[in-house]
Amino acid sequence: KMSETGVQINVMGCTCLIQCLGRSKRIDDLVRIFNVSVEKGVKPDDRLCGCLLSVVSLCDNIEDANKVLSCLQRSNPKLFAFISLINSEKTEFETVKEEFKAILNNTQIDARRPFCNCLIDICRNRNMHERAHELLYLGTVFGLYPGLHKKSTGEWSLNVRSLSVGAAQTAFEEWMTSLNNILDRQEALPKVFTAYTGSGTHKFSQGLSSALGSHVETMGAPF
Repeated sequence: KMSETGVQINVMGCTCLIQCLGRSKRIDDLVRIFNVSVEKGVKPDDRLCGCLLSVVSLCDNIEDANKVLSCLQRSNPKLFAFISLINSEKTEFETVKEEFKAILNNTQIDARRPFCNCLIDICRNRNMHERAHELLYLGTVFGLYPGLHKKSTGEWSLNVRSLSVGAAQTAFEEWMTSLNNILDRQEALPKVFTAYTGSGTHKFSQGLSSALGSHVETMGAPF
């Protein structure tokens, strides 16, 4: 309809349409919009690739995920190859580290954390929790999550405002593991533990507060 009325599609318009179609689970329409946009000269950028990644993380079945991944393969072959890499249990951590570093170096700064968030979500959706923890660790090492942890004598806090639901759940699990290790060493604990989730208005963190709350209950954490 946009073409019929003479409205030219650009990369931002394509990204917005794909985001809406992805959240509506209209995957076939999403693929068609992507193909038409590319045929009309739209060159996918990091925001569009991040949008495709987020849709993959939302897909309910592998068939739909593969359809979206085919779009990502055309947009960013190296990112697509990295997803294939982390899907393999045979891939060593050092390999993941080097390849992820290369991906980030070729990605705009404002898209790096969303990429990592979505990759963690994809891993968790595929029950690859160990790989999700590796990616969160690498994201922290590479400076994608500054201020994630804050520690004082009176309070220890976890700030997951900038994380997606899957990344926040992974961060919380890491936090609980660290606390267990501290208890095993019989070290002193602060009086207050706080997890900051924010209002969940960011597109990658909608429903974060309730999702993390449910995860805390499932883990049986003492909060």
